[in-house]
Amino acid sequence: TVVGIGTLDISMGQWNNMSTAFQTNPNWPKASITVNAQDNTLEKVRDRINAAGVGVVATLMTDATGTRLVLSAAHTGADNGFRIDASPSDSAAAAADSAGISLSQLAFNPALGTAGLQMIQPASNAQVSVDDQPFESPGNVIDVPQKGLQIRIKAPTDGEVELNVSSDQEGLSRKLKDWGDGVNRLRRQVLNDGTSETPSATPALREARQVLDVISNDLTGSNANAWSTIGVGWSDSQGVEQRTVAMTADHRQVAHQLFSQLSQHLGVGQAAKPDADALDTPAGSSVPAAGVQLNRQRLQDHYLDASHAVSDASRQGQSML
Repeated sequence: TVVGIGTLDISMGQWNNMSTAFQTNPNWPKASITVNAQDNTLEKVRDRINAAGVGVVATLMTDATGTRLVLSAAHTGADNGFRIDASPSDSAAAAADSAGISLSQLAFNPALGTAGLQMIQPASNAQVSVDDQPFESPGNVIDVPQKGLQIRIKAPTDGEVELNVSSDQEGLSRKLKDWGDGVNRLRRQVLNDGTSETPSATPALREARQVLDVISNDLTGSNANAWSTIGVGWSDSQGVEQRTVAMTADHRQVAHQLFSQLSQHLGVGQAAKPDADALDTPAGSSVPAAGVQLNRQRLQDHYLDASHAVSDASRQGQSML
């Protein structure tokens, strides 16, 4: 069936409960998709939407009654609802639409009360109550920081659910390994650049060099024996070195003290996150300052803050849903 030509404007955001008001997500700019004469089939419209990368995924579903265009958000959560406004190219094209599928039939804007695509499932957050306290998340993994829990929701329920909670010794070991890998990744970037100790070094490289100096001094100084207790050491040639340790409650306490002290030395959470994402950089190549700053911030956000590095890793909640 022929599809009318014109423009589809797709906006990501959140609908209210009655689908009468829409709040645009500022992280997703509105995208305009032009449907030309050569794009006048559902297959071509699907391909144009998917190629635009607008946060909406288009698929076709076919059964005995015909083929339908189905649009879904690429990500879960209430902030990933979307609105589609259709604008036929001109009055002549709009009149021609009557012979096939009017472009307006591909619109979705219930706030205007116009006919178009039908809602199958609204975008929403997962919600759970723990000890009568509500929590929600865009996905099915919900953090309960007050109890050091991370709960994976399996299915909806209206009744009470028992949670079996146990120490996650392997989780702390994984956190330590991730942290060590992050330090060494940052170290390789700084070494590859070779200008981090010169006056011409970028602020990001100088700050990264300072972070590495604080970490190496802490791992080799008065706290060296304590770090060794949890299997962490420092090598001038390799950076952070780690060995396997059977983590106990005592080890968790040591890790908590070490990471808390290191966090205070580094002043975590002060650097702004750049948009660029540059991780490992080949030897001899120029290191993007944004990539260095991003790795530095990742260390601060995810590994040097004791509440993340220890509390989240030391206990694991397993839901029985």
